[in-house]
Amino acid sequence: MSNWRNMKNSMKVFTTKIPEYNSEQSPDFSKIGAKLDNIVKENFAGKWLAVRGVSLQDHPGRSLAWLVEKIKEVGTDRYDPQRKGVHDDLDKDFGIDTHAVPMIYKDEMVCPHYSGERCETGSAIGELLNDCHGGAVVDRGYALRIDVLLLYDLDQLTPAPLTWTDEGPTHTNSPISPQETCTFIFKNPTDKKGALLGLILLER
Repeated sequence: MSNWRNMKNSMKVFTTKIPEYNSEQSPDFSKIGAKLDNIVKENFAGKWLAVRGVSLQDHPGRSLAWLVEKIKEVGTDRYDPQRKGVHDDLDKDFGIDTHAVPMIYKDEMVCPHYSGERCETGSAIGELLNDCHGGAVVDRGYALRIDVLLLYDLDQLTPAPLTWTDEGPTHTNSPISPQETCTFIFKNPTDKKGALLGLILLER
């Protein structure tokens, strides 16, 4: 039975070992994703989440334990304003605080971003990991292994003021709905950790 309603902003940390998941090969994202989807099913059923993947490769010199404690402290992996991300220009132009994928477990996992032909693995989180793996090769030239999944309360986020056109991202007063966008601003920027319901650690 889901217990998220009784959490009272108490963040939970889940740990799962996935030794076959690394950045040098193409793992079975269907199998890995189903395992991670099940954590959402057992702990957050009926709750809209915004799921963000974070890789230690973007935090050189930091251990997983250090990164987890920092995220728990500030509520985000963006703890250093001087550190530039891959989408730094986009984030500055539209005031984006975080990129994450909305999903909810009802009778099955529902994820507007990964559905139909965009969900070849059959798993929303599996597709997120697959995107970070293959998409990073296009963006960065190397695959990205996700080490931590941040599970945000979608109700504590608001869509960034952008829409996508043929010319690219454009400012708008009618942003994409919270369930369909992947770019967000914290409703309470002084309490980002209050929006964080849980972490899933993907140990090697």
